[in-house]
Amino acid sequence: MPASRSRNESNIVGEDGAAGELRRPHTGADPFVAVGRVAGAFGVQGEIKVDVLTDFPERFDPGSRLFLNGAPVTVANARSSGVNRFVIRLNEIRDRSEATALRGATLDIHEDALTPLPDGEYYRFQLKDLTAVSDDGVLLGRVEEVIETGGTDVFVIRSDGREALVPNAEGIAEVDISNGRLIVHPIPGLLDGLAQRPTDKEIAER
Repeated sequence: MPASRSRNESNIVGEDGAAGELRRPHTGADPFVAVGRVAGAFGVQGEIKVDVLTDFPERFDPGSRLFLNGAPVTVANARSSGVNRFVIRLNEIRDRSEATALRGATLDIHEDALTPLPDGEYYRFQLKDLTAVSDDGVLLGRVEEVIETGGTDVFVIRSDGREALVPNAEGIAEVDISNGRLIVHPIPGLLDGLAQRPTDKEIAER
């Protein structure tokens, strides 16, 4: 089966540099998905520097409606400012002090507004928290991260403090979104990180 392809609509890089995904409600139970993160203020007119967290930069076209801290905002203008970074002016942000206070905030969309993907493609936030099982049904753990490598994404599967890195490659990983599973077809050494480590007592008794 061909490997699934994951798309980026909410790829968040934490302080430790590990890639993760952000999907959380601002109000009630309405889910939002991050498409940008405010890196700081730009200039004195209330513009903000935004790290792009989506494969669809048209999210920031003038007139686009986004959510900031749960409140709707409108993009007045946007321009590229390097790789995966825009300088954006929002109608609702009036000066530099307001822009500065937004550092670290995310610009979001409703999950209902996600761009539909072809069969076999998924957003990375959809892959996080999948239950990982082997092809013979053995529970392996949970997908806690999806690392973007620039080529093949890598699933980080963790269980009881142990982890394995599984490439999203044909013949190795199979995504079953409808059942909330990642099916792993292990090759030698792939899942060694999940193996139960012997205790000091067991090692001494060998």
